[in-house]
Amino acid sequence: MISHKHKCIFVHIPKNAGSSVEKAFGFSEVYHQGTARHAPVWSMLGFWQTQTNYKEYPLSVERGKKKLFPRCHHDGSYAMHFDEYPKFAICRNPWDRLVSTWKYDQKLLNAVTDNSLVATDSSASLKWLRTRRDFYKVYLDEIGNDFGNFVKNLYTGWFGALGKRDWVNLSPKKNPPNLPVYLWIKWHMHSQMTFIVDEKNNVRVDDILRFENLSEDWDKLCEKHGWDLELPHTNKSSGKHYTEYYDDETRDMVARRYATDIEYFDYKFGG
Repeated sequence: MISHKHKCIFVHIPKNAGSSVEKAFGFSEVYHQGTARHAPVWSMLGFWQTQTNYKEYPLSVERGKKKLFPRCHHDGSYAMHFDEYPKFAICRNPWDRLVSTWKYDQKLLNAVTDNSLVATDSSASLKWLRTRRDFYKVYLDEIGNDFGNFVKNLYTGWFGALGKRDWVNLSPKKNPPNLPVYLWIKWHMHSQMTFIVDEKNNVRVDDILRFENLSEDWDKLCEKHGWDLELPHTNKSSGKHYTEYYDDETRDMVARRYATDIEYFDYKFGG
């Protein structure tokens, strides 16, 4: 999100209260759908990669191959004002974030009516929801509708930089019938570090707020920049504590899969 009124850039890492931040700045979910809402820093600066496999942090530099290529962002104002505008993001405990992702997708799948999640007066939003829901059903048919299976599939499919992630780079046979390829899941599964680094893996945001301390961190950020903005609560999930979703095996899988996030942001299980 870029706000010229407030002269800032927000790097929206999925499932980290990004919808609330966008609404605080006057943007809506409907407005952002289809406009690279979760664009990482390196794409804002004019880099891209069509192969989802090599977008993950670290950016495959260690393999001796440059996997990012110059390509203009859909909104050139990001690159134009990137050095000028202050930039911020929100980080979250990886174990908690993954549970939140699972619960949100389950909510999309099980919603009784479309208007419980998106504006009913927007045909684009309704199409977005139906397409994502159909895609998710196919995905669950492959892995099984269970959080443990979800974590195991994520771990075996994405851990490390080697191999193809067939469940993301779906073949036509695996796509819902008569629907275009809809890879919404890709950004939700990336490490949080993927979003805040440039093409050389340098962290390029000025402030990182913590989801666990968001109210206080938000107030400090607003005071720092002189913003009078109230942070609403959207897409808030309820239920049991995230630690109750894990066993020893899946807890360790997340620890290894998101080791970079855990080390950089200083998180621990249950903390």
